[in-house]
Amino acid sequence: MNKTIILKARMKIKFLLPLVAIIFAGCAAPMKTINFDSQPQGAHVFMTTGINEDSAKGARDYLGTTPFQWTTETEGDGTFKIQSAGIPFYSSFVQSVVVFTAEPPNDATNLYTKKEVYHGNAQFQHADKVPQGIFFDLTKP
Repeated sequence: MNKTIILKARMKIKFLLPLVAIIFAGCAAPMKTINFDSQPQGAHVFMTTGINEDSAKGARDYLGTTPFQWTTETEGDGTFKIQSAGIPFYSSFVQSVVVFTAEPPNDATNLYTKKEVYHGNAQFQHADKVPQGIFFDLTKP
């Protein structure tokens, strides 16, 4: 009788382990790689998030110096996964933003800082898709 119970338990484990692995594998968030480049190359790129462009002027995350690739977590629909940490709840009708800022190299002259803004999901408003690449032309005002 004990052998029968042990065999049944082993069969359940053999069935449940692959099922659990499939469930957890399906929970992984999609990732997307963005190619950053600029004219001229060597721009310092930063990212900020906020409930709007004005509030996205706080702490900046340095991403890299152009040209480079950066991989980020995305939503299932291909939009930016904007972390709510540090962003106070404002309204589900307001699109939060991701702002990428490119600053000229330290020794450069006659170049301009550039921004690219991407909006997140909100009620009755579609979010911007994560692009394959972002190009900053620092030579134009």
